[in-house]
This record gives sequence, C-alpha cells and structure tokens, in this order.
Amino acid sequence: MLNPIVIKFYLPEHEFVNAMRTYNWKTKWTGRDLFISISILMTCIWSWGTFGLSATNIFCMIAAGVYLFIGNWILSELPKRQYQQQPHFHHPMAMWFSDEAIISTNGKEETRIDWSHYKETIETRMYFFMKYNKDSYTVVPKRVFPTYAQMEAYRLLVESKMPIQKWK
Repeated sequence: MLNPIVIKFYLPEHEFVNAMRTYNWKTKWTGRDLFISISILMTCIWSWGTFGLSATNIFCMIAAGVYLFIGNWILSELPKRQYQQQPHFHHPMAMWFSDEAIISTNGKEETRIDWSHYKETIETRMYFFMKYNKDSYTVVPKRVFPTYAQMEAYRLLVESKMPIQKWK
C-alpha cells in the first residue's frame, strides 16, 4: 500500500460511552444475564406474594438487585468514568494506517504502534474495536471514514494484519 489510510475525528463522551456499552454488552453483561437477574427477582416477588416473606426471598431479591445494579454500572457509569479519566480522548485525533504501523496523534503526543501490538479486530454496526488485550482496545468509529471505499480499504488492511470478528 503506497498511501496510508488517514482518519481524523473527535470521540465525544456520548459516543465513547455508546461504544463501551456495545462492547461490554457482548463481553461482560449479556441479555442472558439480564434475563436471569430479572427472572430471579420476579420469582422472589411471586414467592413472597404466594408463601409470605422469608429470609430466602429477601436474600434472592437483594442478590438480584445487586446483580442488576452491577450490570447497569458496567453499562452506564463505568464508561463515563473511563472517558473522564482518559484526557487524550478529549482532543481531536488523527490516525494513519499503513502496511508498516499505525500512527496516532491527539495534537499533543504522537504514538507509533506496530500491527503486532493488536490481536484482533471486532467489527460492529457502528465501530471497529482493535483489541490489544483482553478488554483493551482502540475504538475506530465507522462514521470517520469519508467514503465507503476508504472504509473498505481500511477493512482489507486490517484483515491482512489480524482476524476480524463481526458482531451484529
């Protein structure tokens, strides 16, 4: 590839939180977890109404409530805190993708990252998540590509460097 793929963007808090929710929903807090916790809570409420209040009912309701609270925190509050603790997200970014490496700058510092740093990429409807650890990744919003052809060129380049997993 002669010309690098260049993208420039700003990742506002609401978009970062949405990307984190998308990732966390698939990896940490799933629909199954939500269904289980609500089912336990409803069973406890039904049991309370049918058999009366017991220590087991109270324990089940507290456990289900805590589980729902933790899930909500993972999907809502944790991403907001992570964004606020990462000052480099608060500035416009530019990324250059070439056959050799990725260069990223936020106007204050420039970083060169070898492709071997990344293990895989996850593609969703709105984002590419370039993973470099179990739960660490670089978010590339699809909206930053000015044309579909440029996004396809990016996808082909990434596919030549690592596997791409597609999430619906």
